[in-house]
Amino acid sequence: MNLKILIATFLVCLLATVATAAELFHMPALYKVTGVASDDTLNVRAGPFSGADKLDELAHDATGIEVIALNEEATWGQIGSPETNGWVSMAYLTAMPDTAPGIPPGMSCGGTEPFWGITFHGATADYSDPVESFPSLSVTTARSAIRSDPAQFGFEAATPTGRISGSIDATRCSDGMSDREFGWRVILLRRDADGASLERGCCTLDQR
Repeated sequence: MNLKILIATFLVCLLATVATAAELFHMPALYKVTGVASDDTLNVRAGPFSGADKLDELAHDATGIEVIALNEEATWGQIGSPETNGWVSMAYLTAMPDTAPGIPPGMSCGGTEPFWGITFHGATADYSDPVESFPSLSVTTARSAIRSDPAQFGFEAATPTGRISGSIDATRCSDGMSDREFGWRVILLRRDADGASLERGCCTLDQR
């Protein structure tokens, strides 16, 4: 094959991949179920089409559902479950307001090897790892000045033994332990008398 043709073919494929990724990207946000009868449920399916296998179902009045991606037509939204992801029809989801000046209350983050976790509650946060557990830490949080897409957050808190700080940004993330993908990535810096350590993990807004 002619080298110019080969390069052109490669570039076309690359651009198609980038375009698909851009179409699938969706700023993770919370939604609630609407338009479903009180005696019915909203199906969670394995793929973004009505014929896909049913994985789960959502109550007719379910709230706090985090959508992390959309299909190309923006008609189906991808959500998380304990071990994988599923898809729900966006026709029955309505966005919930986002008015938090910093990290949205209820966002939880965590990592593996070692296991650690932090959950934000506005002005406080609960932190734990295999050695320490610090509930209700006073935490300072901030978000990017412009509510851009994607969003970025920062946080810092003093602990009884040192300090923790980090950043959170909206990007696809895997915890390395399950088939589930998350919509947020976190980098955590932990400092104490023994020194400093850098940890990575994923976050979710889901409140189900």
